[in-house]
Amino acid sequence: MKYHFDATEDFLRRQNEIYILLEIAKEETEDDKHKLFLKLVAITLVTKFQVYVENVLKEYLYQLRSNHITYSNISIYMQLNSVKIKANDNDLIKLSKHNKLNEDTKNKIENYLKSISFIIDSDKVIDDNFNFITTFPLGRTGKDELLKLFKQIDGDENIFINKDTNEEILDLNQLDSLLLTRHLIIHQDIFNQTIQTIAGYRDFLLDIVIFCDNYLYTKLQICGVALEERCLEYPPTAS
Repeated sequence: MKYHFDATEDFLRRQNEIYILLEIAKEETEDDKHKLFLKLVAITLVTKFQVYVENVLKEYLYQLRSNHITYSNISIYMQLNSVKIKANDNDLIKLSKHNKLNEDTKNKIENYLKSISFIIDSDKVIDDNFNFITTFPLGRTGKDELLKLFKQIDGDENIFINKDTNEEILDLNQLDSLLLTRHLIIHQDIFNQTIQTIAGYRDFLLDIVIFCDNYLYTKLQICGVALEERCLEYPPTAS
């Protein structure tokens, strides 16, 4: 299985735990124990996927900040999204809320304006002032939250839709279905899924992970950044 990001490798290697739990569930003849292992798989899958999304976005952000990339190489949407994140919490906005009209306040405002000066000079190099949201909040649903995170890259409403055919590459409703399963397990101890369904969720998340890896790598390539293509056996062997 080919990939590019460290976060992807970590996710793939940790699938060994999922593989083992499913094998145990498959061999378990006692119904309560069989369901117990399937519940563990469902909860663990969601946790590992949440960690993956946050880590791969942080890794992508690090690559943008550390490879001498200019703002002209990223989308205007992404540039303005970075400004928007602190639009209601910066030293210029705070000026209307206090009377500290002194040198210190002036310097803080000056530093803030410098941090967004790429708005008028896109040849500036991306640094630590550039940012986007990497936190992936999950509850009963997660589809919309995932789409919002990746919308920050180019402004696309759904990166999982083929622009040429307008067809879904991946059906994210499966993600909400898995999250609802986890929610019912944790909050109501309700579980009625089969091993085939849970294994299907595992394969679905794997498809999303590989898609996101390739998507973000393609965006880095546009910026002139090349990452080594790596390959890992799946299912992975224990390390």
